[in-house]
Amino acid sequence: MEVDFYVPEIQLAVQVCYSLNDMDTLKRETNALLQLAKRMEISKMLIITKDEEDVILENGATIDVIPVWKWLINYSINHNS
Repeated sequence: MEVDFYVPEIQLAVQVCYSLNDMDTLKRETNALLQLAKRMEISKMLIITKDEEDVILENGATIDVIPVWKWLINYSINHNS
């Protein structure tokens, strides 16, 4: 199991990939997050992509798919003080 980023203080797990259009990529990225959620308390799971946006509901878990530009804007707004 490999997850790109895990922030324990806020229980955030993040995968980063260019695109989820390929089914093997989608399965690999979501499975990594779901496997981590089985072992640790995770409050938010994200997949950051080049330009895709979606919500994946699987096994009772929610994985938000967000384009990198939107994630960066949101991060900037929430951390600009």
